[in-house]
Amino acid sequence: MTSQLPGPLRLSAREREALQLIASGMTPAEAATEMGVCTSRVNRCLRYASAKLHSPERPGAVHRAYRLEEISPSESIDDADIVLSAGQHGVLRGLAGGQDLGWIAANIGVRADVVRRVVRELMTLLGAQTQTHLIYCGWEFGLLGPTRRDATSSSIVGALGESPDGTSPGNCLSASRDRTTPGPLRALHLAILLRE
Repeated sequence: MTSQLPGPLRLSAREREALQLIASGMTPAEAATEMGVCTSRVNRCLRYASAKLHSPERPGAVHRAYRLEEISPSESIDDADIVLSAGQHGVLRGLAGGQDLGWIAANIGVRADVVRRVVRELMTLLGAQTQTHLIYCGWEFGLLGPTRRDATSSSIVGALGESPDGTSPGNCLSASRDRTTPGPLRALHLAILLRE
């Protein structure tokens, strides 16, 4: 008998609303005001949504909710002319894959403060207010999602938590722990180090 992991559960209307507001750049307190509830209710909705989407990090939960059409991403800007470095794109894809900054840093072989700096650069470049809002902006500028303009090789993207077709491959740690992994992670590591 084979057992399969259950798929994501459907979000409640409140969970979708809270996740959509957080994705748009609001803080939980601002979302609570908008929803007419207390901040702890918004945080509870976000926790439940993240659990149902199998993504403990909010940026990853938003990306997965967009992919599953639980919430709607913003309209893509067709003439956006944003080009990311391989390091910036890798960090953005890692966040979208539901990884925390420590995991991203460990898997590309840099210090966490370097990844934090790249996140700040991305937030400035894309006009994002939070890490979760970066996912919204990534979809808006076509850097994430079905219309994304990939500036990096698919093997780098896959190594950071999402396969080239945009689906989550499950646990990518086994591939990243393999010492025989050829160039892609080293190439991304070099790209980030060269920016320092």
